[in-house]
Amino acid sequence: MEKKNGPINQKEKKSSDNWIYLDFCLGRQALPLGTHTCLVYRNQKRKNRIILQFIADGLQKGEQVVCITDSLTKEAILDWLKKKEIHISAADLERKLVVQSTKSMYYPNGYFSPEETMEKWRRLTMESPVEGLRVTGEVNWLSSDLPGAERFIEYEFMADEFFKNNFTTVVCQFDVNSLHGATLMEIIHMHPMLIVNGQIMHNPFYYSSARKQRAFPFRGRRKMLRQTKQQAGTLLLAVTGILETLPTLQRKAEFTEGLLHSVLEIKKSHLCLPGYRSQSFISKECQECKAQRKAEDYLAYSCPLIDRPNFATYAIKTADFCFGYLVLSEKEVYNNSLLMALVFNYINLLAISLENSIRRNQLQQNEKRIKAIMEGTDEGLWEYDFSTGRLEFDDNWQRILEYKPGEIEYNLRWLEENIHPDHYSHLGQALDDYLQKKTKYCDVEYKIKTKSGKWKWVWSRGIALTYDENNKPLKLTGTNRDITLYRQTREALEASVKQLALEKERANLLKMQKLESLGILAGGIAHDFNNLLSVILSNLQLAEYKLAKGQDATKDLKTVEKGTLRAAKLTKQLLAFSKGGAPVKQTVVLHEIIKETAEFALKGTPIKIEYFLPPDLWSVEIDTGQICQVLHNLLLNAYQAMPGGGVVKISAHNEILPPGNGMMLKPGNYVKVMVKDQGIGIPEENLGKIFDPYFTTKKQGSGLGLASSYYIIKNHGGYIGVSSQVGHGSVFYIYLPSSQKKFEPKAGTTKLRTEEKGRRILLMDDEPLLRNSVKEFLEACGHQVQEAAEGKEAVTLYKKSREMNAPFDVVIMDLTIPGGMGGKEAAGQILSMDPKAKIIVSSGYSNDPVLAEHVEYGFCDVITKPFSLEELHEKIVRVLSQEKSW
Repeated sequence: MEKKNGPINQKEKKSSDNWIYLDFCLGRQALPLGTHTCLVYRNQKRKNRIILQFIADGLQKGEQVVCITDSLTKEAILDWLKKKEIHISAADLERKLVVQSTKSMYYPNGYFSPEETMEKWRRLTMESPVEGLRVTGEVNWLSSDLPGAERFIEYEFMADEFFKNNFTTVVCQFDVNSLHGATLMEIIHMHPMLIVNGQIMHNPFYYSSARKQRAFPFRGRRKMLRQTKQQAGTLLLAVTGILETLPTLQRKAEFTEGLLHSVLEIKKSHLCLPGYRSQSFISKECQECKAQRKAEDYLAYSCPLIDRPNFATYAIKTADFCFGYLVLSEKEVYNNSLLMALVFNYINLLAISLENSIRRNQLQQNEKRIKAIMEGTDEGLWEYDFSTGRLEFDDNWQRILEYKPGEIEYNLRWLEENIHPDHYSHLGQALDDYLQKKTKYCDVEYKIKTKSGKWKWVWSRGIALTYDENNKPLKLTGTNRDITLYRQTREALEASVKQLALEKERANLLKMQKLESLGILAGGIAHDFNNLLSVILSNLQLAEYKLAKGQDATKDLKTVEKGTLRAAKLTKQLLAFSKGGAPVKQTVVLHEIIKETAEFALKGTPIKIEYFLPPDLWSVEIDTGQICQVLHNLLLNAYQAMPGGGVVKISAHNEILPPGNGMMLKPGNYVKVMVKDQGIGIPEENLGKIFDPYFTTKKQGSGLGLASSYYIIKNHGGYIGVSSQVGHGSVFYIYLPSSQKKFEPKAGTTKLRTEEKGRRILLMDDEPLLRNSVKEFLEACGHQVQEAAEGKEAVTLYKKSREMNAPFDVVIMDLTIPGGMGGKEAAGQILSMDPKAKIIVSSGYSNDPVLAEHVEYGFCDVITKPFSLEELHEKIVRVLSQEKSW
């Protein structure tokens, strides 16, 4: 045949060129040009792998490839070629790869016409390149009610001849899930080549339109029968593959009847299988038998046709299952030994295939069950093939790694690229130990990267189940478990244990360092106290001397008073210095406190102070003594950073902090105070340590100033921080919560107010000298005073006064009484009998929390020792003038 236009010029073609090597992903197969192949499949994914390799093989040979498909797109084909590193130019892909839908090719107008479809093939072959044309198409629409579908077998006859004469290589795709078994048998007749169950073979069922005869003439001449015997093995091989491909008992039964009637030409038969209605019920008894049998009951039973005369019965069964029977007329088989042997062998193959389907379904059910169980866990299954290097993960583990099933190909290279670099050697060591039989399992923990780049901790355990003849493992199978949360929890716990141990060590060290520091400071404190005691003692002696001579000693007594107040201030500083002290707060505005502290701290130094203090600063609730100490420490540091002189800038402003402000402060209103110097700055490596207790870079520094400042600000619900750059100075900043209370300035006078006289006052303190002096002072002010040495006595006196209708107006109570009832417990008992009792608490322990929250314990006011008599009198007057709100 000569073609002027088309894929192959026959005048120039040698006979040896009429063959082509095809690669179906099943091994290379030499076939004649124009081969028409039937691909029977059940699994679309496996089918597409074969078709993609068929397409790639044609493109690499320079052929035009036409793919008629609804399950593949051109983009999917190009992605697969790229993934497999099959390099074909973009121009060739654009020109030689044609992808169409099944509708556009077979039934664009809603019906199927063999003539119109063949006309399209003629145009395609005329337009195809000289190198050749190969075609593959899905025919899933055949099972629909499409008009013209009944003419498909007629079309296949026409197409088979056309493709053969035009040297077009074709693969037709048929999904056995949707085709009737008998229809499938007719389709298989039309194709000289067959791909079934992953095998490509010459089709023993092929009905040659040229010979106009079937491949197996069972009722012909002796020569033909000899040929049939030689091909019987091919037939059995083909039906084995087809039976394994057919998905259900229904499809296998339909195919069996089609084989019996159209291939083996047995006209009279009855197939009895569970759940299947044969096309040829022989008697009413068969219907009754069918109704009694359960679809999945594979137990042996008695068919009513077994013992009928003139019938041959073949049991379709295996050692474990009885599926049913095939009943044939004796005349059909007993006179033909070859036919009888084929039927017998086929029935055995059918039984084995049915049993395989049951086993496969059981296995699939188990796999589904395992998959369902695994999906609720953080585990997955894996398998590694030593021969191919292929690594397989189940769907659940791919999900854990954030991949879709089948999205990528897993192998050692992927593992090496995604395992943590520090852990790859751990995996190799675990594998070596297992292969050398040092361990029972290949057991290892490592980190692996997910698709999004996150690291997950994995516990992997595997074991070999199959070995080669040298007892070397062929595959490793095992489980992976995502232990990220476990490792994070363990690491957090270990870190917490370490941190706890570190904190304990630091606490012990802090305690020792405080003791050491207090020992260091003891000399200086003793010096200061000795000086003050000397002032007090010498002036008291001088006053006593003057008074004995009738001279005025007021000046000397005032000096004693000043010395005592300085000693009290030194005591408070020492308490705050050692423990921070619970702040005894009062509402203030920081202007005057900042200025007074700065002027005092830098007096006599070559430091200039610049203030930036706006008049609208919010008020704050602070312990003024402690905040003054903090400011004093910061200003002292500023001076030490620039001993030759310079400028210290002190500023303050209102600031609203949002949530997540980075300082772990509650959102709200704050006053920010900043102290900026022009000193040498703080090295970056020291910035994180300067608030640590006893950290200092100064030869004479104790390292407690900033540490005590840190605890004081923390106890105020604030924050202290620093920013610094070497050579450019430092900025210390403080945040203090603003107060909702309004600041009320105190009156400037210190004169005694005597308008409140004749009040009954109960004074409880364990120090008799203090009781005597306070009592004498209050009585001098016109009040009646009764004393108590401890709480029980005070409660008794208060009770008696109420019984005598002469209750006390004010109670002054010492908070702590060694060996007796203290002020807190005594106040509780007094308030229980008189909720309106007015009690002032007094203590020498300024860091006691009762002083900071005295209202919560029922006290009206607080006064810390040592105190002046004028201050005590002011407290009494204030308490007497206020009404309790509870």
